[in-house]
Amino acid sequence: SRSPSSAPSPSHPAPRSPRDTLAELRHLAPLSAMAALPGGAQIWSELLANQAFVAGSISWAFAQVGKIFTYRLTHNKWRIKALLDSGGMPSSHTSLCTAVTATAALVHGFHSTIFVVSLAFCLVVMYDAAGVRRHAGKQAEALNKILRSSIEWEMDLAAIELKEVLGHTPLQVLAGLCVGIITAVLVHMRW
Repeated sequence: SRSPSSAPSPSHPAPRSPRDTLAELRHLAPLSAMAALPGGAQIWSELLANQAFVAGSISWAFAQVGKIFTYRLTHNKWRIKALLDSGGMPSSHTSLCTAVTATAALVHGFHSTIFVVSLAFCLVVMYDAAGVRRHAGKQAEALNKILRSSIEWEMDLAAIELKEVLGHTPLQVLAGLCVGIITAVLVHMRW
């Protein structure tokens, strides 16, 4: 029950929700490869209407872009390839799963099964990022030192280079956790 003076007009449109904006963007779905599949446009339409998918995607993208800036701060040079790194600050894996988990809590409640499943998944990802993958990176670093000192060997092992930055420090995981929660809350507030 709006008064005539508060009704939307062409010069003062009604406030738009993110869902309305996403509905307008759905016409872009045919540009994707998935849209070419039977039902592909419908899949994109449903994903873009899913709050957890949107929050997780935004959080992951923000964390990945943030790696460019944190690399600049720590190494005093720009490195765009940091955008594709699996390690670094903040942890985009943690950011993604934390945003999805926080969204499940905000939408379905802390008592919901989907929140508990998301939380279990999120804890495994964070443990893996700061534990197993980090230690695998340290082992790769040690092996690279051994391989570089293999000049005396008949085989040219010095040409082999293992990827050393695989996991995250606990601080990088914590930063990803914060990015994920903040993103989920902001998306939920705007939804």
